[in-house]
Amino acid sequence: MTRLAASLVVVACAASAAYADMDVAARKGYLAGNQHFAAGRFSDALTEYKAAYKIDPDPDILFAIAQTERNLGQCHLALPHFREYLASRTDFPLEVQGPIADCWRQLPPPEANKPCPSGPTPTEVGLPWYKNPASGAVIVGTVGVAVGVGFLFRSSSTRDQADSAQYSDDFDRLLDDATGQRRIGVTFLVTGALLAGGGVAYHYWTKSRSSSPTTALATDGRSILFARSF
Repeated sequence: MTRLAASLVVVACAASAAYADMDVAARKGYLAGNQHFAAGRFSDALTEYKAAYKIDPDPDILFAIAQTERNLGQCHLALPHFREYLASRTDFPLEVQGPIADCWRQLPPPEANKPCPSGPTPTEVGLPWYKNPASGAVIVGTVGVAVGVGFLFRSSSTRDQADSAQYSDDFDRLLDDATGQRRIGVTFLVTGALLAGGGVAYHYWTKSRSSSPTTALATDGRSILFARSF
């Protein structure tokens, strides 16, 4: 059996089970895609399948998209779609194993030992620490705390000078200066602590959220491994 014939059999098997619950408009596009697929017009089939999938995100349409991409030599796109399709199932059916193994064989050798692509990673993960907004908040907050502490020390020193003043005018002036310095110090101290604490909390939150369930497919050309981590 040729590769195209095998693909037709798999898509036809999926189609027979898909009609019952599929949206009417999506079914029309799905059937049109099947006709193009059977005639070897894979680009036209892919267009029809994608349009149908937008109307009704049925797993069987997604499987047809993956099969069409595989026949177009776009396995870097097909493998993630195969993975999404398998995520909707509780098993790893035999009719899917062959197409996935064929797709892995089409990838360049260095890619064959990597997990199935899962999409772009969060941009914050790849940012240098000095460009990450959270790191900036920690730095600014730390500087704010230091400035606040400096003003509080200066306020204490000015108050000591006021207590030692010889004249009442000097006492009042120095006491006002000490009060103003203390207010500035408290403002910087509280704001800096909030910024630094928020930055640390953000780092912790994003790090803890980065761990999510993943699904991977791998093959050595003779066998297929399907794994899911939580």
